[in-house]
Amino acid sequence: MSNIREYKPATSQAEKDRLKSQLIHHKRAVFMRTLLGLVIIGSISFVIYIQWKNKVYSTYTTTFSAEKQEVSGAVTLELAGSIMTYSRNGISVMDSKGVAVWNQTFEMQQPLLRKNSTYVAVADYNGRTIYLADTKGMKIQIQTSLSIKDFVLSKDGYLATILEDGDITRIYIYNPSGEEVVHFQQSLEQTGYPFALAFSPNSELLGVSYLLTDGEQIRTSVAFYNFGDVGQNENENLVSSYKYADTVVPYMDFLDQDTVVSVGDNRLMFYEGKQKPVSFLETILQEPVHSVFCNNGYLGLVFVDTTQGKKYRLDVYDQKGEVLFQKHFDLEYTDIIFSTNGVIIYNFDECILLTTKGLEKYSGTFQKKVQLVIPTTKANQFVLVGSNYIDTVEFQ
Repeated sequence: MSNIREYKPATSQAEKDRLKSQLIHHKRAVFMRTLLGLVIIGSISFVIYIQWKNKVYSTYTTTFSAEKQEVSGAVTLELAGSIMTYSRNGISVMDSKGVAVWNQTFEMQQPLLRKNSTYVAVADYNGRTIYLADTKGMKIQIQTSLSIKDFVLSKDGYLATILEDGDITRIYIYNPSGEEVVHFQQSLEQTGYPFALAFSPNSELLGVSYLLTDGEQIRTSVAFYNFGDVGQNENENLVSSYKYADTVVPYMDFLDQDTVVSVGDNRLMFYEGKQKPVSFLETILQEPVHSVFCNNGYLGLVFVDTTQGKKYRLDVYDQKGEVLFQKHFDLEYTDIIFSTNGVIIYNFDECILLTTKGLEKYSGTFQKKVQLVIPTTKANQFVLVGSNYIDTVEFQ
């Protein structure tokens, strides 16, 4: 026999209001429990993140190791996460596991090498051949008609070269296919000698620091040339320039597409603008600059400074020209690296790891002699390269 129950709808308004109140109360309780759970999970995650972010390492372990052939007299550098070795006899690239990717032999007396996150170029000082390559292999050889004095490489693979022609300085720009796309010249007597070059990531803007001497007086002119549509309407593509008396500017670089920095012997200058860079910050330096490092949108200046009982002081700047932090240290460094996760100061035997806020996460010795440190995508993982080994390590 079927179990039939009689359905009696609530007809009174009081009963309807009571049921509605219970439903609202139930939904509110479910919402509050869910919100409380999310807050607890978020708080725990935040605490774990802060603890991880502020964790100080005491040692490291090797997770992978490979052998590497030792090359006498060679220089080892990082190229887009790969390991590049070059000398007067050639250049070669291997991956982080020690597997050979490509190599190119040549004979040079004084090789000049310029690289960025994508390309590498090498030429002999006073030579007439530039080798252009990327991480996959050699691309082209560019033959010049005059002696090569210096060159700079854009992220897109364009080359701006300084070629000497007596009292005339010629600047040639070549595209990644080796074709000449721009050529202009300057008189040493009028503009001075091009002392430093900087190429924007998109190859549109070229910054040049000219050094001019007039008797005992030294002057520097920082000029910007635009090779896009905006620069076509300007004489010799010159869109802006700045003059500095009693200053030598041996270093220029683009921190990003909009920001250029110039480092002089007694002042620091920042410029902004995609088309016509404009000076927006100039700082007089109280001490002479010992070293300059630039990468990942950061600028680092090292000064000899004993005011804090240490040998050096590192000032780290962002794209706005603001000092993010200062770090005093004694380490006799061979290199300083800026990565997305922090700063590495190191030499053959020791290293200091810092966050982008300047917090010291590690200060200690290496287990082997280290020529090169390469950051990875993991904050605590690095590739250490020695004369005959490649190790992947994780700090703990």
